[in-house]
Amino acid sequence: MKSFFEKVVFTIFLTAFFGSNSQSAEGYRFIVGENGTVLDKKFNVVWKRCALGQQYKNSKCVGSAKKIDMAMETGSLFKRYGYKVDEWRLPTATELASLVECTSGEKSTLSYGEGGQCLGEFMAPTTNTALFPDTPTDAAFWSSTICGGFSLATNFTDGWSGCYTLNDGPQYVRLVKGSENE
Repeated sequence: MKSFFEKVVFTIFLTAFFGSNSQSAEGYRFIVGENGTVLDKKFNVVWKRCALGQQYKNSKCVGSAKKIDMAMETGSLFKRYGYKVDEWRLPTATELASLVECTSGEKSTLSYGEGGQCLGEFMAPTTNTALFPDTPTDAAFWSSTICGGFSLATNFTDGWSGCYTLNDGPQYVRLVKGSENE
């Protein structure tokens, strides 16, 4: 078993190597684009690097991320922030959950859209912060996937995905679009 020191050194090496290239350790899945976007080659989509309400400037997400009550309210919300409804959309639960990265290297099984949280000792936010800086962790992010009349969401505090209801309150939004629109 590796010592704690060896694990830390290895983690620093991976962060320095992959972080400097703005790529994931998954085999260069992501390509940083212009205007605060990231191309995801696995799903052939383009992600906004910042949550809705924030703007990407100087390698940071600035401004206040906005929470919305339910994923179904996004049409009017997109228009309010200047996004075309026929271009940008909510990610599917699978797309969104795929952004979870556990610094511990341990993750529970994602089954029927629920689970997938990081195990062991890990750091929040549980996503690649070189690609998605300043990701809020005080609430989850909505997906477009419906579960029992509500929506699946992913929480980047621990990486857990599951069904969120009105009782869970407002959550964040990270927009995505087909890569052919870029």
